[in-house]
Amino acid sequence: MAAKLHPKPVAHMQKVKALKSGGTIGIVAPASDVREEDLLKGVSELREMGFRVQYSDSILARHYYFAFEIRTNQAVPENLCRLQ
Repeated sequence: MAAKLHPKPVAHMQKVKALKSGGTIGIVAPASDVREEDLLKGVSELREMGFRVQYSDSILARHYYFAFEIRTNQAVPENLCRLQ
């Protein structure tokens, strides 16, 4: 007879509160470049949902197929780390 498999107990998970309309969402793209058309479409949809949206113009920067040149360290601009 095969042994029954029981899932391991999961540590208590806390569910974060949902973002509320009027809240701010910061957009970063540390891994790959972003097409301006896609960015603006997403920003528009988030604004229609009632969110404020912040991003740095450097989000559109491109170094080969990366989002930024590693030497410039632009992945997460400091001003986005302190959303207002």
